[in-house]
Amino acid sequence: MFYDNNNLASITIGSGVTTISESAFYSCGQSEEVTETVVTMGSNVTSIGINAFHDCPKLKSIALPSTLTTIGNEAFCNTGLTSISIPASVMTIGNAVFQDCGSLTSITIEDSETPLTMSGSWYERPFWSPATTIYIGRNLTLTGEGVNPLTYDVTSVEFGP
Repeated sequence: MFYDNNNLASITIGSGVTTISESAFYSCGQSEEVTETVVTMGSNVTSIGINAFHDCPKLKSIALPSTLTTIGNEAFCNTGLTSISIPASVMTIGNAVFQDCGSLTSITIEDSETPLTMSGSWYERPFWSPATTIYIGRNLTLTGEGVNPLTYDVTSVEFGP
């Protein structure tokens, strides 16, 4: 939809939107004039597609709605996110969703009775980032071929109830 729009600095997703499609905002906001890409997420979004915000390095924060259930492969790959909170409603996270997020230092997986399934392989793990703090508030299932570490650089991990 707005693939490779270098000047896009503000994205507001209304409450009538339920799905952000594949590559919708891929490679946005890369112009020197853009200091930060600000995304206001609609309260009824249930699915974020493959590569939806991939390669948006000036996307530094995003509040995911409590209605979200699925985050597609590489949805936030190579963004400037510094922290992320995965809502309790999310049931699946695809391959390499937060890969190459060099500023991502804090990950929160909110408390829930519903297990969270994350897919990936050695080079496509969900959180390939320098995250040092992680909170895991529910059961996780990591799927994929071979060794699938959640992340390498964690210095502090807390498990919820």
